[in-house]
Amino acid sequence: MGGSSLQFLLTLSLLLLCMKPTTVNNLGLADTHFGCKEHERQALLKIKQDLIDDYGLLSSWSSDQDCCTWSGVKCRNQTGHLGNLSNLQHVDLSWNYFNKPENIEWLPQLSSLEFLGMSSVNLSKVNNWFHVVNKLPYLTSLYLYSCNLPNIFSVPLVNSSTSLDILSLSYNNLTSSSSVLEWLFNSNTSVVDLDLSNNQFQGSIPDDFTRINSLTHLYLDSNEFEGEIPKAFGGMCNLKTLCANHSIEGLNFDQNEIMGSLPDLTTFPSLRYLLLSQNHLYGKIPESLGIQSNLEFLYLQDNSLEGVISDAHFSKLTKLKHLYLSNNLLKFNSSSDWVPPFQLNEIDLGFCQLGPRFPKWLQTQKNYYLLDISNSGISDSLSNFNLVFSPQLKYMNLSYNQISGQIPNLSLEFTFSPIGLKILNLANNQFHGKIPSSVGSLLGIETLDLSNNSFSGELPPSLKNCTKLKFINLQDNNLSGEIPICIPTCLNNIIALAHKWAPNSTITNSYRNFVIPNGFMAGRYDDRAIWMWKGREREYQSILGLVKSIDFSSNKLVGTIPREILKLDGLISLNLSRNLLTGRIPLEIGKIPIGPQLSTFKAIAYEGNPNLCGFPLPKKCFGEEITQNPTVNGGHASMQDEEVGFITLGFYVCATLGFVIGFWGVFGTLLLNRAWQISYFKYLNYVKEKVCVTGVVDMVKLQRQLQT
Repeated sequence: MGGSSLQFLLTLSLLLLCMKPTTVNNLGLADTHFGCKEHERQALLKIKQDLIDDYGLLSSWSSDQDCCTWSGVKCRNQTGHLGNLSNLQHVDLSWNYFNKPENIEWLPQLSSLEFLGMSSVNLSKVNNWFHVVNKLPYLTSLYLYSCNLPNIFSVPLVNSSTSLDILSLSYNNLTSSSSVLEWLFNSNTSVVDLDLSNNQFQGSIPDDFTRINSLTHLYLDSNEFEGEIPKAFGGMCNLKTLCANHSIEGLNFDQNEIMGSLPDLTTFPSLRYLLLSQNHLYGKIPESLGIQSNLEFLYLQDNSLEGVISDAHFSKLTKLKHLYLSNNLLKFNSSSDWVPPFQLNEIDLGFCQLGPRFPKWLQTQKNYYLLDISNSGISDSLSNFNLVFSPQLKYMNLSYNQISGQIPNLSLEFTFSPIGLKILNLANNQFHGKIPSSVGSLLGIETLDLSNNSFSGELPPSLKNCTKLKFINLQDNNLSGEIPICIPTCLNNIIALAHKWAPNSTITNSYRNFVIPNGFMAGRYDDRAIWMWKGREREYQSILGLVKSIDFSSNKLVGTIPREILKLDGLISLNLSRNLLTGRIPLEIGKIPIGPQLSTFKAIAYEGNPNLCGFPLPKKCFGEEITQNPTVNGGHASMQDEEVGFITLGFYVCATLGFVIGFWGVFGTLLLNRAWQISYFKYLNYVKEKVCVTGVVDMVKLQRQLQT
């Protein structure tokens, strides 16, 4: 893998095609001596010396061989020479496997370099990377994505490269204390594409970004910026007649700590994408948003925005494709005959107030592959609403509403692409009737959540066709009949249940990938479920992949437990309670396990399961001698002894000393240091405000859930 990627320097024949035109003598065309010249060999050996090649990919590069025969090196046929490396204009070493090079001083020798790519090359030991790059006066494109760059704290005053058009420094953990921003604002005001995302920049967003008057794309997402978006961003183009092709097309501030209301977007007539999700924005969304005729991506989810969304908010958004407004306090109030000017690919309006009826404008959307209107206050019948299922549909979430009716024939609804739907979540509604056998036509389904409805009848055997299932939840319905033998066979495809080794802790499904200018967006959905564990209901999401459980509880299933379930080696929890199952429980799962976790359960905990056997029940399992449980008589007693022995006089002394030292270590410092006092109480005020805002938002969401 490393060998193929190291055709880097690389097919120097390709690099040489990017050389500036030079005289015949410079290229060595007048020299009749074929073969690598000594200064050419030494130049390449210097590059090898500065790269730590643990994989031996440059083993053929030795001083006693013609460099034209080295791996990855090709000389010109006409001359047999490499030519003058100082004329190289394009070098891309990205995505190689060099082990933390300590020196890149060879770069300034490539004085004509215009493009430099070193993304993913670990430069954590190259403390002077910044100064080296500044010695490349013609550099226009610099890609240092995910290089573990050290922070810089001094800016060179001479030989600074001021010609950069593209600068990518994302995923480097750079901080505001470094001098990167100072260098950027003072020496690189011609940058068009600037990517500083996924770093650790803090504090307010500097107004000095406005000094980069040619800026088209700015990426600041996944940092620790706070405060409001600078109003000065609206005036980054003073000469309107000259900036039509250079005005900002995108604002990306996702996953920061930005507070305040939305900025005046009318100053960004060329805006194509607005990404402000997962911040602390509040207030109303202005109707002036509706005049952004170039807008394609609108990501405002996971904020505290409120107010009414009307037709005017979308009046001229003819190019809008991706609408994300979920997890806010927004209420939609569109006219019954409104026809949107757009055709959306993604509709994410979870936790927005859309009900009580299905919004009719949804019927006009034909091309969406994501639909999330969960917890949106809808109390309507699916049969009364002619919802058009898009042939491209991959993700549909209607959960936590009061939607009634029956599931339609899915094989008809998805005639064009039955393999496309990956995630179907209808949980916590009022659906009834049988689960249609056409569910087996969803060949690509990975998540199927039908829990907490009123489905009845038998489980369709066609579920065996859903061989890509990772997660299925059918609890709290009125299902009856026997558990089909094919169901455990189908569940054998769920890795968490089929194997004892631990899978990923989170069950994640990817449902779409697309590219935005200078960036990449991936859609993912993390399954969640409520499981009964040790007598308590708990919601699992981030560690759901470790639960390894099957829950068909609270239905009306009859018959016996299929022995095929025993083939699921990774199964830990099997919940078939509150059903009408009969017959013998397989011996392998009928015996209550012995261990310290279960030793605290009393016999009443297993009431209503007459076929269970083993301690603490009086019924003994087949072949089990009538002996007292060793865990209780021996192990449990010893545990009690250990617990009692732990609380000694020394324990109280240590606890008291720890409290005194810890309390006065903090309180005493604050008492004597006024600057720390001020900082501490400012922090407390910030925490208080944040808790209050979050509390209000969560309370409103809870009220909506209770109402629905």
